[in-house]
Amino acid sequence: MIRSFCWTPAGIEQAANRLYYACFYAAVAVLLTKRLQYSKHSAVIAFFDREFIGTGLLPREYSRTLHRAFNERQQDDYMPFVEVDADELRQLLADVRTLVNGIAKHIADKS
Repeated sequence: MIRSFCWTPAGIEQAANRLYYACFYAAVAVLLTKRLQYSKHSAVIAFFDREFIGTGLLPREYSRTLHRAFNERQQDDYMPFVEVDADELRQLLADVRTLVNGIAKHIADKS
């Protein structure tokens, strides 16, 4: 589902944005299984935490990954002079893969 990034300077610059949106749309998809739909990113994150993390349906680590991806994206998109840490993004990539695959499995198991 998630392709590896080209670890060039240009690829790294866009990595955080792509990683966040992978998490975000996975959260949107799982919320839709409960017929919950929100237009604001903050609402998607809040209700994902309330409906799936707070209830124990999904692991807490997924919430931490979603929040880390959101914060990394905010920093990389809106603070252009902050240097991107490639090692941190590689770890985030691994965690995002876990989140996306775990949510996909959760949705498939509910079908």
